[in-house]
Amino acid sequence: MNWFWIILISFVPIFLWLQFFQFQHREKNKFVFLSLLAGMLSIAPIKLYEKYWYASIWKLEHLNLFDSITALTNGPVVGKLIAFVLTSLVVSLGIFLFCGLVMFLVEVLSGDNSWRLFRQKIKRILEAPFFFVSVGVLVGLAAFEFSQVFPYHVWFFLVVGMLEEFVKHVLVRFADDEKIVSIADAITFSVIVALGFAFAENTIYLYNFMQSDALDGNNWIGFFVLRSILPVLAHVGFSGILGYYFGLSKFASDITDQKIKAHRLLWLRIVNRFTGLNIKVAYHDEKMMEGLLIAMILHAAFNYFLEMQQLLPALALVVVLFGWVLHLLHKHRCLAIHRNGYRTTKSRKPKLPIHVY
Repeated sequence: MNWFWIILISFVPIFLWLQFFQFQHREKNKFVFLSLLAGMLSIAPIKLYEKYWYASIWKLEHLNLFDSITALTNGPVVGKLIAFVLTSLVVSLGIFLFCGLVMFLVEVLSGDNSWRLFRQKIKRILEAPFFFVSVGVLVGLAAFEFSQVFPYHVWFFLVVGMLEEFVKHVLVRFADDEKIVSIADAITFSVIVALGFAFAENTIYLYNFMQSDALDGNNWIGFFVLRSILPVLAHVGFSGILGYYFGLSKFASDITDQKIKAHRLLWLRIVNRFTGLNIKVAYHDEKMMEGLLIAMILHAAFNYFLEMQQLLPALALVVVLFGWVLHLLHKHRCLAIHRNGYRTTKSRKPKLPIHVY
């Protein structure tokens, strides 16, 4: 079977899932398609990471600087720890730059005023560089700890899952503000990017399977069905949850105003009183890191179940996540409709963007 048929077969389930999640964005078909394309391209840095990780670590471990630090601290693993963290920092920066370039090209293709919008987004994202630095440190520490507990084929699989959530999320963060105007939008476009990623991943897996010795003429159908359901819905679940938290952080200003009026966010108000930390900024950063941590942990757990061949826990996790995402989508679509006074009828459609929580 050649590449054309493998790509076509792999796209069928993705197309069906896309129709399921995209039904309320018919007016944004171009951006939906470009988001799907961006999700497909986002697999590139992950594959580069998989190919060159070991070589990078090996080279960094043997730098004289690390040898000196190890000698000074009398810790035999210090050099390795620093190598893991520095490599992950470089990878997270590379992912950020790659996703920025991809979304810049997406905006060019969409016909927007690309350079102006792109500069605005770069400026806004770079206002909080700690978020991206912390991801690199987090992944590096996780990789180091996992490597002490699990064999290589297990811990590396877990770390790859964490980075997959980061690369998908960065693409959504570069999305145009005019396209994502509600929490439901943030969830939906996160899911669309995830579907693009899952499509590219499934195509590669199916091609490798077709070339392997495991192919006997019949079992590829079972493999295809399994890949079309379990990993795809897993990606939808992880990205959908992260998209929800991204939506909370994106509209932090409006949300915190509402919560403060309702006498909530007590701990943030206490922190603000004693430190002067802006409540809206703190809420934004908290929700962003909370969502990313949840998505990374869930993806690592899912990959662990698969690597340990524990299909039932993996399936249970996917079912719960999928139900959670559907609940969040329904909840925030209803909130948007209610707070804007619209009804979900064909004769009465919203005429304005929905900026609500």
